[in-house]
Amino acid sequence: MRASRMTLYAAWSTNRLAVRAGWRVREETLRKPRLLVIGPTPPPVYGVAVAIQALLASSALRERFDVAHHDTSDRRQTVNFGKLDAVNVWLALVHGIGFLLLLARVKPQLVYVPISVGLLGYLRDCLFLIPLRLLGTPTVIHLQGSEFRRFHQQSAFWIRWLIRFSLSRVRLAIVLTEGSRAQLHGLVPEARIAVVQYGLRDFWCQTPRDPDQREVRALFMATLQPSKGLFVALEAAIEALSEIPELRACFAGQWSDGRVRSRALEMVRAAGVQSRVAFPGVIVGAAKERLLLETDVFLFPTMHHEGQPLVLLEAMCAGIPIVTTDRGGIVETIEDSECGFIVASGDPHAAAEKLVLLARDPDLRQRMGQSGRRRYLQHFTEAASNRLFADQLQRALEGA
Repeated sequence: MRASRMTLYAAWSTNRLAVRAGWRVREETLRKPRLLVIGPTPPPVYGVAVAIQALLASSALRERFDVAHHDTSDRRQTVNFGKLDAVNVWLALVHGIGFLLLLARVKPQLVYVPISVGLLGYLRDCLFLIPLRLLGTPTVIHLQGSEFRRFHQQSAFWIRWLIRFSLSRVRLAIVLTEGSRAQLHGLVPEARIAVVQYGLRDFWCQTPRDPDQREVRALFMATLQPSKGLFVALEAAIEALSEIPELRACFAGQWSDGRVRSRALEMVRAAGVQSRVAFPGVIVGAAKERLLLETDVFLFPTMHHEGQPLVLLEAMCAGIPIVTTDRGGIVETIEDSECGFIVASGDPHAAAEKLVLLARDPDLRQRMGQSGRRRYLQHFTEAASNRLFADQLQRALEGA
């Protein structure tokens, strides 16, 4: 009898241990890998911050990862970025120390780091990349610009060494376009570079137009600075205004500095078109979407080597034909003569010619706008981008 009781007890104990072991296996199976996302969020509103905000909100990402965020935001305006001042030095130290503390507490299995294309920004990035390199933590970098190769080649020897050392063991590098792969040539193996284009939430809705409305509205939306093509766009708009009486132009965004503002306002005053050119400042959220949906032509003759400007995706989402330049990843983002026109950088007359052509031809505007809208739906939706991004991070993790 006693032997029977012992046998039953042994069986019960074994079963209990097996159940507990099963629970532990289930917990380990259900536990998501820990992902640490480093980067800024709005405000201010600019490409990298908007991309990080979308990444953190991605349900596709959170379904697969336990996501933590190390915020590196500078809440001042973008004109302060990349400058050597006391605030930037202090923020770099705070962000670097905060990262080390968070790294020790979270113990992530994968870390995502967007990298800069300027000296001061990259030195700040090294506060994250170097510890990750030394600790052997699997790391994914995200290059969202198109001048990294030039930055690397033109840097001093010690900076080039630092770049090579900090990137030598990254698990995966994400770029925005196929052409951007070359930016990391010789720094990251080709097999470890993946293309994930930006995605954008679809805000399009049918907006009935007043049949008696004859105005044609052109929009420039970016930081109001020369490198974004402000003065090229302004010269083009002034030339087009002289030919198209019903044309109106809006320049939305933050002024880069007072001298740029004074020069732009003087150009408008000298041309005598003050009543037909507006500078409404920064417009965000629903107001920005409404402005885009009410626009007829989007003007973005940037002179900067762009990665993949979100404003172009917003214009395509809204079904607006675009006049832009062939800088950086733009040529892979829109199709020339389909979604709009690509003109030579720094040529206001060429931009004006296309603006006049579109202003005079509503059928052409509609056809190109619909083509851009279709391209957005095929390539740049938020859901598709988020899924691909999560796939690539999973790939990086499984390569550990």
